[in-house]
Amino acid sequence: MEYIYIVLTVLVVFTTLYLVINKLAYKQRIQNIKDIIARNLPEIVYKLEDGKGKKYDLALIINDKRYLFKVLVAPSGKELVITNKNTWIVYENHKLSIKNQILSIKNFMDIPLDTNMEKIVIIYPHIYRLLKYINENEMVLVSSNTKVYDALVINYHGLDDYIEKLTKK
Repeated sequence: MEYIYIVLTVLVVFTTLYLVINKLAYKQRIQNIKDIIARNLPEIVYKLEDGKGKKYDLALIINDKRYLFKVLVAPSGKELVITNKNTWIVYENHKLSIKNQILSIKNFMDIPLDTNMEKIVIIYPHIYRLLKYINENEMVLVSSNTKVYDALVINYHGLDDYIEKLTKK
């Protein structure tokens, strides 16, 4: 009977550690993005909004234009396959499995666009390549800084260049 208590205690401790580490990693990713924005927009007046409780992670507002950022954490060196607007899947072991679906993208992709808004998906830290289905049996390679279903897809390492280009718009 006491083994059950020990096992349950260990399970609770590891679950708590996992949740705390996950939360700290999320905060660090968002802080890294804020640092990149601050470094590349030193002379531009802008506002940052935290996306806590919203469908996006961070919003950058320059004049009247809103840039909504969603950070997707994907394992380094893997492929990411976009099957449709709301289904993005990490391709592992030469298998496309729905269990590897990135669920956090659906709400973000469903945000309606207006003329003064741009949606940006940041792949963190980076992926081997991004593929998109164009029909049932054909895929195309999607390069970084390409719009996919009204959202610009950028690798985290390309975020500096993108933010720097905002100063020239």
